[in-house]
Amino acid sequence: MRSFISVVFAAVLLVGTAGCDTTPGTSPVDQATPPRVSGLTVTPENVQFEDVAGTSQTATFTLTASENLEGAASEVRFIAQPFASFDPAGETVATPEGAGRGENLPPSVDEVVGPMTFTPPGILRFEVMASDPDGPNDLLKVQVGAGSGQLFNLTAQREGFYTVGFDIPEVEPGPEVFTFFATDRAGDESAPVEFIVTFE
Repeated sequence: MRSFISVVFAAVLLVGTAGCDTTPGTSPVDQATPPRVSGLTVTPENVQFEDVAGTSQTATFTLTASENLEGAASEVRFIAQPFASFDPAGETVATPEGAGRGENLPPSVDEVVGPMTFTPPGILRFEVMASDPDGPNDLLKVQVGAGSGQLFNLTAQREGFYTVGFDIPEVEPGPEVFTFFATDRAGDESAPVEFIVTFE
């Protein structure tokens, strides 16, 4: 007996940047655009298996998709199940090529660009270059810690390039330390990089 199985695919593109709560006096102004997956194609669209007990059979599929997002995707999730028993809970994670091979290496914050002095009120902006030796898709997020102790996510503008802006009200003059660090998909963090801005 031969049974015809139609396989259903769905894909969701995830990114490593997200919004974050703010603290009084420091409000991030950059907002990331949600990612979208389009043009998903699967070859072949269906396969036939022999319905024979005790046998093991496999099939190979080629998936392609287009993406529209700010920065690199952290992962693509897809589902492949018989149409009659389609269940979104049965998803599989497709990691970027080369991920998970050998020992994971932590990412790094390579450069932070911002003003050394700043006169509030106004928008204080930073530009950050970050990288990961395991590949750009392994870099999950870049964050900055302000004096309040809270963490803020930076917005990915393109591969390895991140920005953040803070709406600074009038504050007491003096130095403020901003600490930047990156995190990869394995949860490893880079060494922190401090940047001191003197409010005038």
